[in-house]
Amino acid sequence: MGFGRVGELLGRLFEQQRVPYVGIDHDADRVSALRAQGMPIYLGNAARPELLHKLALEHAASLVVTMDAPEVARLVVQAARRQYPELRIYVRCRDEQHASDLRAAGATMAVPEMLEAGLLLGSLALKSIRLPEGDVAAAVDAERERRHARFR
Repeated sequence: MGFGRVGELLGRLFEQQRVPYVGIDHDADRVSALRAQGMPIYLGNAARPELLHKLALEHAASLVVTMDAPEVARLVVQAARRQYPELRIYVRCRDEQHASDLRAAGATMAVPEMLEAGLLLGSLALKSIRLPEGDVAAAVDAERERRHARFR
């Protein structure tokens, strides 16, 4: 849900892997442009329970929420969790506090963009000084786990 920069990136990734998906966005011009490229994107408000029902999420492997607006993302997570208690809901978020809020709202996993960007940059810097790749991966994984444990 939300088909801006992150949503479009995921759509392209899913297409490359031949994974069916449906995107929802509230921007009519963006929806029109992406549909013209053949992407399965629809106009709508993903926080509306009726729309979530029309998407047949009971058959979905997961719901990925990529919206930039924290409050709207929380509303989508809450609506989806109420209707689909077993659905895996993965959410992009800004920071660790936002991740904590989304987990409380029902997200299976909230991925803080600031954390992941920092971990990737740190990984690249550690590799540039020729630390063994396994050590770098272990350090990054440990820091990710430590941070995620704080907002679980």
